[in-house]
Amino acid sequence: MNAKNIFVILALMIVLGIGGTIMFILNPKSDQINRLQSKLDITTSKFENATHAKNEVAHVREKLQQTNDQLANIRAHFIRRENLRDVTDALKVQTRKYNLSFDEFTPIFKAYLQDKSKGPMKALPFSISITGNYFKIGKFLDSWKAMPFFIFPDEIYLTKMEKRSDRLKANISGRLYAWAKEK
Repeated sequence: MNAKNIFVILALMIVLGIGGTIMFILNPKSDQINRLQSKLDITTSKFENATHAKNEVAHVREKLQQTNDQLANIRAHFIRRENLRDVTDALKVQTRKYNLSFDEFTPIFKAYLQDKSKGPMKALPFSISITGNYFKIGKFLDSWKAMPFFIFPDEIYLTKMEKRSDRLKANISGRLYAWAKEK
């Protein structure tokens, strides 16, 4: 073996030794980098999912608040027994608005108290007597939709006051809705 071959073999062994050492050192680092990249990808995915979930929670909370506001608005339309004076006053205001005479308003508590239903609300039957023009009585009844409480007519009896007059007496029976239980 001549010196040139020994030098080439030695150089080749040194290159292979350095290459092997580098591969021995870098390969685990490369695996470690790949594992860290994988953990970073998983963490990034979890963060994106958490951000999405946070946005969804905020959206659900907003919807819940809107629903609760709507429920509170609906619930406010149910009367309470202690608020019957407000109902009477509101009906009197409406009769004056339509130039009608407010004769009588009578809640029928006996039927209300005898109602054994388990629901959170009960119907409170009532009767009301008013006097006035046919069309104005109709407008008065139509205005009930805009009242701040739920009120519905069941029966309407009209009686002409005089032969040569357009004035009528209207006896109206209907229902108001009240909360039966406070929570």
